[in-house]
Amino acid sequence: MTNNIIEKYKKILQKQDFEFLKRIYSNDIKVYEKRILQYEFTNFENVLDAGCGFGQWSIPLAKHNTNVYSIDISKERVSFTEELAQELNIKNLTTSLQSINSTNFKDNSFDAIFCYGVFFLTDWKKTLQEFKRLLKPKAKLYLNANGMGWYLNLLINEHNKTSSYNPRKYALDCIINTERYINNKSLYQEGLDVIIEKNELLDALKLYDFFDIVVADEGKLNSQEAHSFFKGTYHGQTGVYELTALKDKSN
Repeated sequence: MTNNIIEKYKKILQKQDFEFLKRIYSNDIKVYEKRILQYEFTNFENVLDAGCGFGQWSIPLAKHNTNVYSIDISKERVSFTEELAQELNIKNLTTSLQSINSTNFKDNSFDAIFCYGVFFLTDWKKTLQEFKRLLKPKAKLYLNANGMGWYLNLLINEHNKTSSYNPRKYALDCIINTERYINNKSLYQEGLDVIIEKNELLDALKLYDFFDIVVADEGKLNSQEAHSFFKGTYHGQTGVYELTALKDKSN
């Protein structure tokens, strides 16, 4: 069934996006469900999938929580997620076209926010402030980010290179974008990666009153035996990492 929807979007998506979509669903969706269980992202009343992409996380989140709200800035991705939920007869998933750092949800709306592979594509300090606003006291946050090692991997190994995607050029663009984010916001380009080293992110989380922060290499949170999509270290530098944190109960 999913294959029929994917083929439909071949005519709708840009080539690079379509290749990404196929790559996501080349895995059984149970791979993502295992992660949701591993991260203990279950039994919440209201969960936000912040930057839902093509719904690979939204579907298992909806299976294990009462209500899931999936948002993305791409109308094609939102549309795909909605169609997939309908195809799978999932009734507790609501989609909308929104930026994750400026939503129309009320303060303290969510018991948990899940954000995979998107946080570093935004003005991440602004996004963190928005997450704090949206989360209820003691609510749970999951997100991941990339250190410099990931971009060295793109430069040296050309990870996932295709006819429509040049990893080396992308890595160089991201390094420049990170410098602009730090030093010249007027030239910073949202939607292009910003490199976020662990210590920098941990300091920001503490500044915004998050606590009980747990950090691990991508895919290893709560289980060192679990399958990872990416490595925690590339070429001696931080690669892809993930964390969970709780919002301060006093906020």
